[in-house]
Amino acid sequence: MSIRYYYDMETEALMQEYLSSQITNTLTENVSKSVMDSRNLGTIKKRKTQKRKNTNQKDNSEIILRILRMRSGTKVFLKQQMEERAKKQDTTDLKTHAEI
Repeated sequence: MSIRYYYDMETEALMQEYLSSQITNTLTENVSKSVMDSRNLGTIKKRKTQKRKNTNQKDNSEIILRILRMRSGTKVFLKQQMEERAKKQDTTDLKTHAEI
């Protein structure tokens, strides 16, 4: 989607769009990986397209947050989202350190 599309949206609709993109990102992050899946060419192509799609969705969520920062009345929402991002990042860091 283009920046202009998000910029023209109402504040409440932008918040809902951001939350739905976060839910989608959370659901698609937990992909199981097995040896058989990694050897199947069709699966490799499917994962690559899904990875590109997820990257695009993450970019959209960044755009939405930037637009929301410019709008009035979004301070509480942005604070909550930043706290959730920090928690998620801490959890990811802990998992990474546990695997090492």
